[in-house]
Amino acid sequence: MRPRRRGFAAVLALAGLAVGAGGAAAQLPGTQFALGTGMAAVVTLDQERLFAESAFGRAVAAAVERSARALTEENRALEEDLAREERALTERRTQLPPAEFRTLAEAFDARVQAIRRRQEGRGRAIAAFRDAQRLRFFEAAVPVVAEVVAASGAVVVLDSRAIVLALDEVDITDRVLVRLDAVLGTHEVPERVPQAMPGPVPSGDGAAVGAPLDLPVPALPGSAPPETAPPGTVPPGTAAPETAPPGAALPEIAPPGTGLPEAAPPGTGLPE
Repeated sequence: MRPRRRGFAAVLALAGLAVGAGGAAAQLPGTQFALGTGMAAVVTLDQERLFAESAFGRAVAAAVERSARALTEENRALEEDLAREERALTERRTQLPPAEFRTLAEAFDARVQAIRRRQEGRGRAIAAFRDAQRLRFFEAAVPVVAEVVAASGAVVVLDSRAIVLALDEVDITDRVLVRLDAVLGTHEVPERVPQAMPGPVPSGDGAAVGAPLDLPVPALPGSAPPETAPPGTVPPGTAAPETAPPGAALPEIAPPGTGLPEAAPPGTGLPE
């Protein structure tokens, strides 16, 4: 994401390196390139590939994929269970007094909405885990990048994806990857996202379900521990997660066709 790339560039700049994102790199006044000796005043770095191909990034991607797959499977099972419950309640409609049926229908609606909120929260937890782990990775990568840049004799680092044409000799992505894998490895990346694990289905009384989605992110070598915001607050500089209105579709992390039944407004009977 563009804001995150700017943040990484700012951290590198504070570390004493100049980082650019322009479409072309002009030679610095009085600076000579010595490409034959592997030295250049300007080097390039592919940040996306750095994360995606690192051992740490691959471990994060695997954890996200496993958690997303488990969430999708659970959504399908919940959809089938709720559909059966809806059919059973519909069959009883002619056998029950209107007031009693309305009470049962409203309880069912409340249960559907509670399940939907929980599943949407798990989808957000997966996305938050991915973003937080990515941020920790780049924070920990700064000293490694600085080390490789210094060894290259460079003074400017450019995002390789913003370069129209560059020699392979000035790209340091592979060298940084080797160093990062040696220093970081997978560094305690869990196999799945903790807050996305399947849990008990909420009861028909519509009681609150699930724990707060505060995601613990392990600190990595070379990075400061993340600030912890009080429960119910949003850390400075971050946007509060959007809450989908009742009856909205499940997060995009679940493929089409795995959504939960739409909940009808109280007093209107069962979902269509």
